[in-house]
Amino acid sequence: MAKAAVEGDVSCWADIGLIKSAFKRGVKTGAAAGGDGDKASLSALKKVIPLAAYNTIQTGAFAAAAKPTGGKLALDKFVSKDFFLKMAKGNEAEAEKLAKKIAGDEQAAQDKDAKGPGKVDATTKRLTDASKYTGAHKERFDDSGKGRGKGGRVDEAKNSGYVGNYKGEGSYKGN
Repeated sequence: MAKAAVEGDVSCWADIGLIKSAFKRGVKTGAAAGGDGDKASLSALKKVIPLAAYNTIQTGAFAAAAKPTGGKLALDKFVSKDFFLKMAKGNEAEAEKLAKKIAGDEQAAQDKDAKGPGKVDATTKRLTDASKYTGAHKERFDDSGKGRGKGGRVDEAKNSGYVGNYKGEGSYKGN
């Protein structure tokens, strides 16, 4: 006797927005494996679903859920309680843990993306700290740590004195 489908989505277990984002991230990264927008193949979801649950859905839950959409799982089916219960082999507590894990992993991924390339890593910060340099090297960076380029490395002669190599421009006081 087959169990009846459970109505509703996983919003009572975890943030459904994060779970939807995880699905879309998995579809985007798995595009070569058959992801296309709001539908994903099983291999496209491998980056989203924990390994134990992934192995469980390979045995038939995915095929049953994806059958009406041509072998790909739709977003609305992915966020359903019924699909999560199938991944957790009918155990509601495990299904809830699975939903929380996927949402937590997605939150961590979003936080990592938010830090982005604008954040200066420790090595760069240490190497561009002008207070650590001495001698001629301390002139290479301004107080904010930004490099001064050639102006910080080379003393260029102005050659604007009376004689080409005269370095004391403006120091001569005539009559």
